[in-house]
Amino acid sequence: MSMAKRAKKTTDGPMTTTLRKAILDCGMTIQALAVASGVQRMSIHRFVRGETILRFDRAERLAVYLGLELRKKG
Repeated sequence: MSMAKRAKKTTDGPMTTTLRKAILDCGMTIQALAVASGVQRMSIHRFVRGETILRFDRAERLAVYLGLELRKKG
């Protein structure tokens, strides 16, 4: 089964939703974000469109660049 098919069967969790929203709201083109963060343009493009999930290292690079942090609720 391809990664894209697996991604469509999963439900987006809060981290995926937050990262996708931050990407869309950052005011940069996907190309500019790719260059600035070091994450391939097509990886970001497919993630934003919901076609695939991101590997943790790529998600982390984007999150750090976008100023996001993971913390415990409460």
